[in-house]
Amino acid sequence: MKNLFLPVLVLLLFTSCDKRIGQCEKTAESFFAAIMEGDEEAMLKAYPLAYHLHYFPHTDSHKINSVKKISDNRYEVNLANTYTKGDNPITKEVSLYLEPINDNSMKIVDSKGLYPKDNVKLYKYAYRHDMIPNGTETDQQLGAVTDSVRSKLTSVIMKMQFYTNDYFEISHIKWQKLVDSATGSFLITNKSSYTLDSPKYKLTYYNSRDNIVAVDDGRITYSKFRPGDQVKVDIFTLHVGSANSLKIDLDIDLEETLDNILENN
Repeated sequence: MKNLFLPVLVLLLFTSCDKRIGQCEKTAESFFAAIMEGDEEAMLKAYPLAYHLHYFPHTDSHKINSVKKISDNRYEVNLANTYTKGDNPITKEVSLYLEPINDNSMKIVDSKGLYPKDNVKLYKYAYRHDMIPNGTETDQQLGAVTDSVRSKLTSVIMKMQFYTNDYFEISHIKWQKLVDSATGSFLITNKSSYTLDSPKYKLTYYNSRDNIVAVDDGRITYSKFRPGDQVKVDIFTLHVGSANSLKIDLDIDLEETLDNILENN
């Protein structure tokens, strides 16, 4: 009796495996068709975690080389992806890792070769600062690293916004009114460990009732503001009205400052 059922069982297993391989090919084709058409919704349907790639992948053509089962619940589609960079066609090896959604469909859960290391500032920052753990290979692993870097830097920038004096010291504020204008200067010292390129300041003028009567802004410097640097900033503001006090702040925009840190550190 055992000998009778064994061939049937083997046949069912091979049939199931062949079915999954076909589903993997179909999902991979759907994913690359969505990329070709610029259809983000369809791309994310095939590969829900593709947003961790930090960009919309590029393709001009692709060719599936192999599909194989690599564990009880995971399959790998290996393919060649060709896209144009500048005027040059580039072909890269890509692996898609898929798992079943149900009996009739698969989804991509990870990949290798789609993450654009050369184009992601977060990745390049992490690489320069040795923040990439050993064994980080797949696109989702790389995405997790860069998401972590973004979270850490975002936290630093928010502290800069709320606790500015811990990072930048503003001192020697001198100003005076000239009819309806204000002129003066202040010193600012970079106490942080970050270099910023052309950072901005904001001036807020108040009257005797602590009402805002004028605002102004400008650049601390038009070059690099490095850790330990001290800069004298001259100010001149028109139409300050009845101003009798002045508040000076750094103008720290989250996304702009994040980009500034990634570019200059």
